[in-house]
Amino acid sequence: MAITNLVLLDSSNSFQPEPTSCTEQHNYVCQSDVESCGSNVCQNGGNCTSCFGESVFFCDCPDGFVGKSCEINIDECDSNPCQNGGTCQDDANSYICNCPPGYLGDNCESDVDWCALVTCPFDWTCQDDGTHFTCLAGRARLKEPYQCSSASCPDGMHCKEEGPSSFSCRSV
Repeated sequence: MAITNLVLLDSSNSFQPEPTSCTEQHNYVCQSDVESCGSNVCQNGGNCTSCFGESVFFCDCPDGFVGKSCEINIDECDSNPCQNGGTCQDDANSYICNCPPGYLGDNCESDVDWCALVTCPFDWTCQDDGTHFTCLAGRARLKEPYQCSSASCPDGMHCKEEGPSSFSCRSV
C-alpha cells in the first residue's frame, strides 16, 4: 500500500490535484512544512529544501545547472551560436565566441568592413578581401617598390608585399 503524502499537479488532467506516493518521481507540492536539508545533496551551489523528514528533497539550481541534484551543467555552446567559423567557449550561464579574422560581434555575425577602418597610403585603393585587406596603387607609377613595415598595418596585423604596387595586411 502506497503512502499518500504528496499532491501531483499534472498537465494531462488540467492540473487537478491528485494524491500520489512519495516514491514516484514527479514535481511535488509538499503537504508538510518545507525545511532546509540536513545534508546538502544539491551540487554546484544548489539550495536544498525537503519535506516529510527529508524523504523528498528539492534543489533550487543556480543559473547554468539543471537536474534533480543540479548535477548537469548546461553547455550554452551546444546550440552552436557562433557563426562564420567562430569557436564557442562555454561559461557559467553564458558563452563567448572567438571570431576568426574578418568577423566580429557577440556571435561573429558581422563581417568586418576593413576599408571603412583603414586608410591606404598615397590615396591607394583599398580592397576588402574578407579576412584581410589589400592596398593597391592602381595606375600610379612608383619609382621603387613599396616597402612593408609594421606601421603599414593596424595593430595585430602584419604586412605582406603583394607586388611592386600593392601590399596586404593580415591577422597574425
